[in-house]
Amino acid sequence: MKRVARKVFVSGSSYIISLPKEWVIENSIEPGDTVFVNIGKRVLIVSPETEISERKEALIEGERNPSMLSRKIISYYLAGYTRIMVKTEGQGRSGIVSALKSLIGAEILEDSGESVWIEIFVDEKRFKISELLEKMANTVYSMMDDFQRCITEFDRERLEILIQREQEVDRLYFLILRLLKSAIRFSDIADSMGTYPKEILGMRIVLKNVERVADHLYVMADNLNEYGREIPELSGFSEKSFRAFRVAMNSFFKIDQDLSREVFEMIESLELPGMVDVKDTEDMLRIRRIEDGLERILGYSEDIAEITMNLSV
Repeated sequence: MKRVARKVFVSGSSYIISLPKEWVIENSIEPGDTVFVNIGKRVLIVSPETEISERKEALIEGERNPSMLSRKIISYYLAGYTRIMVKTEGQGRSGIVSALKSLIGAEILEDSGESVWIEIFVDEKRFKISELLEKMANTVYSMMDDFQRCITEFDRERLEILIQREQEVDRLYFLILRLLKSAIRFSDIADSMGTYPKEILGMRIVLKNVERVADHLYVMADNLNEYGREIPELSGFSEKSFRAFRVAMNSFFKIDQDLSREVFEMIESLELPGMVDVKDTEDMLRIRRIEDGLERILGYSEDIAEITMNLSV
């Protein structure tokens, strides 16, 4: 960021500084236009009014690896592009389908065979990031409830639904990440979302932690499904692990230091489960992966509580 000096003039009761000419030209600002001023204790940030309708178009060509193509499409989505043209052939096209399953508001508008036009229908000013994060957390809570039930009363169909629900979390994750990137770049978007610079870094870390918890629930459900029966020995540990996550998220949404402290105390007093008596090596590995997932969820809960503690001071 370039730093320039400006003198302060007084006109009546107003204090006036001039805008740098090259910045005015670069942002196409005309007399009478509106600019936004973010006011901090020792800093002012001036930014032009954002034109959300401005189209950002990207071209992806020559990528035949489906996984890499999917990653590139997601990267442009997160960067705020509104239209993506993809030129690919053969197996590479499956990467388009894979990416669009994970992206809210992304649709194929035209497919000529040689090229595919993807349109992104996302109006940043419609959303509140905190509300979307709560929806994401609620989906994870429902995954936890299903897993807790299946660990005591094995239900293969319920586990399959749990596994499918992980993609709903991914879709919200990518949408919120796109919005956070826009909020960093444009102050008026941040204002409309009710998000402030102090919160963005913490929210980004919490967002990733929630997504990782859903990933671990996916792996745990898959291993329980392969194990093929309940594991009541882990029921108490899983219930306490899930409760710690709920309290941690509640502390973050309320920015409640007392609740974050409760999370630390819960985790400190928690005892690891005893050994589950199984003889098959593969079953032992499946149980260990479930235990590892529960322990990692505790770690993510602790991270979220720590972020809440930092934001509350």
